[in-house]
Amino acid sequence: MDLPWGATEDDFEKCKNIILELTENQEVNEYALNLLNIIYAKGGSYSEKTMRAFAEEYLKR
Repeated sequence: MDLPWGATEDDFEKCKNIILELTENQEVNEYALNLLNIIYAKGGSYSEKTMRAFAEEYLKR
C-alpha cells in the first residue's frame, strides 16, 4: 500500500483506530487511506488531533 508522502505505518494505524472509534465499522483501511490523502492534499499534519477533525467531517458525508 502506498501511503501519502510523510505518512508512516503508525499514522495509518492511528487513523484506522480513530475511524473505527467513530464508526464501529471493521473495514477501515480504505477510509483511512482516503483520509490520509485528504490530509496530505490540504497540507495538514498527521497528528491525532488533525486526523480526528478530518475524520469527523469526512464521515459526515
